[in-house]
Amino acid sequence: MNPPPARTTPAHRPARPPRGAVLLGFLVLLAASGWTVARWGQAAADERQREAEAELLWVGQQYRQAIESYYNATPGGVKKLPVRIEDLLEDKRFPTSRRHLRQPYGDPLRPGEPLQLIIRAEQLVGVRSQAQGLPFRRTGFPNGLEKFSEAGSYAEWEFVANVRGLGNLPGAPGTPASGATAASAPVGLSPSTGFGSSFNSGNNGGLGNSPGNNAGSNIGNRNGGNPLNPLRSTMP
Repeated sequence: MNPPPARTTPAHRPARPPRGAVLLGFLVLLAASGWTVARWGQAAADERQREAEAELLWVGQQYRQAIESYYNATPGGVKKLPVRIEDLLEDKRFPTSRRHLRQPYGDPLRPGEPLQLIIRAEQLVGVRSQAQGLPFRRTGFPNGLEKFSEAGSYAEWEFVANVRGLGNLPGAPGTPASGATAASAPVGLSPSTGFGSSFNSGNNGGLGNSPGNNAGSNIGNRNGGNPLNPLRSTMP
């Protein structure tokens, strides 16, 4: 009679972690992934805002320089400021018309929306954005724009021409306003006629292309017309 086979001890099996711990780990991983995606999205939005901000600086200076060019080119002894955007696009004070501004530009921070004209005593003296976001840039502004470092929003970036006697016009800082003439009007809605304005880099044979490769327009296309979604309103 054969002896019964010897019993073998089963190999030790590792204990399975409780289902609650697995679920908790999954939730932690999900939260970490969401945080990473949110950080990436915010970084991308900040970068788009920086591009549009640089574009606004370029566009604003185009208007500022165009107004100064119009003023300095005035024939005769009495210098004059333009009254409307069309004066910058086609200066008819000469036998052959001159162009001080290559094309009308919109607001890079608000694609599809115009900049505002700054009007004093029924004369065009500058432009500004209507965006309320907090600017990233705080230093290194061009000459004449150093006050931008103190701005609380892009709407405070006023690109005003640097010409003699401008500070004495009604509506200038330190002077009383003169009703509607001291207010701002959208670019393209000049005091006399309407003028369609948009950020059209393709017009006029491609004139007006900026170092930012039209970042403001591209931003609007990438994000459904709302480029910054929303603009940064607090310091990081």
